[in-house]
Amino acid sequence: MPMLPLIPRGSIDRLADVPIRWLVLGLLTLGIWIFVKARTYRNDADLRTEGETLRIAVGEELELTFQTRPSDPGEYESPPSISSSSLQFLDVTAFRPAPQAGLAQRFRFKGAIPGRAIVVIHHTGKSPVIRDTVNVH
Repeated sequence: MPMLPLIPRGSIDRLADVPIRWLVLGLLTLGIWIFVKARTYRNDADLRTEGETLRIAVGEELELTFQTRPSDPGEYESPPSISSSSLQFLDVTAFRPAPQAGLAQRFRFKGAIPGRAIVVIHHTGKSPVIRDTVNVH
C-alpha cells in the first residue's frame, strides 16, 4: 500500500513559501525602519559637532535640533550666523526632552534662493560650535 502524505502536495508547496515570505517581509520592514531612522538623525541629531552637508529645495524648511550636555549649562546662541541669503533663519524653540537631560534647541530654516550657505551656531558654554553647510537647490 503506497504511503499517502499527511498534507496534500499543493499545500506542501504553499507551506514552503511561507518562511520565505516572512523573511522578505521582515527584511523589508527592517530596511524601512533603518531608512526612517537615518532620515530622522539627518535632520534631528543629538550632541552633534560639526561638518554636516545638508541639501534642501527652495521653499523647503529644515529643522536642526541640538542638545547640550547636562554637565555644560548654557544654550546655543540665536540667531545663528548664516554666510549667504540662500538660507533664511525662521526661529528657535528650546525644550528639555527629559528631566535629567540638557537643554535641547530646535532651529528652523527655510531655503530662500539657490546657493550654498554655511551655518555657524555658537554655544554660551563649553559645547562645540556647530558648523553645517546647506546646499539650496
